[in-house]
Amino acid sequence: MDKNHFQSSLLSWFRKHQRDLPWRHTKDPYKIWLSEIMLQQTQVATVIPYYDRWIKQFPTAESVADAPEEKILKLWEGLGYYSRARNLQAACREVVEKYDGKVPDSLEEIQKLPGIGRYTAGAILSIAFNKPVPLVDGNVIRVLSRLFAMKKNPRKFQVLFWDQAEKLLFKKEPGTFNQALMELGATVCTPANPSCLICPVNSFCLAKKKGIQEQLPLSPKRAKTQIIHLASALIRQNGKILLCQRKETGHLKGMWEPPTIPIQKQNNTRQGLINFLQKSGFEIQIVGNSISLQTSRLHFRLRFQLFQAKLIRENTPSS
Repeated sequence: MDKNHFQSSLLSWFRKHQRDLPWRHTKDPYKIWLSEIMLQQTQVATVIPYYDRWIKQFPTAESVADAPEEKILKLWEGLGYYSRARNLQAACREVVEKYDGKVPDSLEEIQKLPGIGRYTAGAILSIAFNKPVPLVDGNVIRVLSRLFAMKKNPRKFQVLFWDQAEKLLFKKEPGTFNQALMELGATVCTPANPSCLICPVNSFCLAKKKGIQEQLPLSPKRAKTQIIHLASALIRQNGKILLCQRKETGHLKGMWEPPTIPIQKQNNTRQGLINFLQKSGFEIQIVGNSISLQTSRLHFRLRFQLFQAKLIRENTPSS
């Protein structure tokens, strides 16, 4: 491959066709860091309004560090994967305490911050600080797999993808090059039906030459989804709904929800909810039948039986 020709072709295309995204109008490492955290497991179109609202509320790492966690989680509400928000706040506090409010610009130091792995570090360092550091995400894996016809499981051979990204990197403009590579994967070299005819680097693509572009990258086997069965009581009174806060361990830690118990086989779910609330100081009556709801996360699925309930009286919790 003529690496110089590849780099110039990709960069020329990117400068003409890149999407107008709010975090591309700044070199502020905090704002670039925020965008990368929000974009994890989330579509760009979903992230943009969250990013704009967040920056208005929390324009600096210091403002995130000083905010109550409840305010952080409320503004994050709807993006999911709330550990990202908690890690972001913990990392901002470290930035304030250890680095005088300035995001560190070395690979070693920045990866010590909570929630920042090799990819996020590469994005921040290359885009904000112009450091010659590669990055590899799902889009880049797809581009590299097809470009070099790499029939390797990305999870098992990550080092190969990082090596290729390092070799391709345009070190004079690493941030622009990394964004171009990601943009190509997001908009042209897509998972299904890649737009090979308009790809600016299709002449370099070995997978296209072999006609195997849609077979790559190899899909790693997904971990089996854990299904968790729960029952919840929806209790309304005077226009308010009774909510409980989850423990700081396990799934959805610290989140607020209606009173909820795990469903055990051969247990009376209705009576289980009544007993649980009675121990918490609430005497209730279940009204009617339940409805079924579910929500999915990356590796688990929550299935709820939701019961309407009437509050009869509030007592002192039993021990």
